[in-house]
Amino acid sequence: MELALLVDFGSTYTKVTAIEKGGNLVGTARAFSTVESDIMGGTGIILWRLWACWRR
Repeated sequence: MELALLVDFGSTYTKVTAIEKGGNLVGTARAFSTVESDIMGGTGIILWRLWACWRR
């Protein structure tokens, strides 16, 4: 399965949406942004949540 990940790094939330090549929505996730420490902290959380949701 080929996916596109659309990520929005916001000041309050970091959000991600996964879409299949054909345009079908696979899932979404969000977490508080961690811009004061390291933006990758919030990014890791949303990717983990998206993966966990997709695996169900």
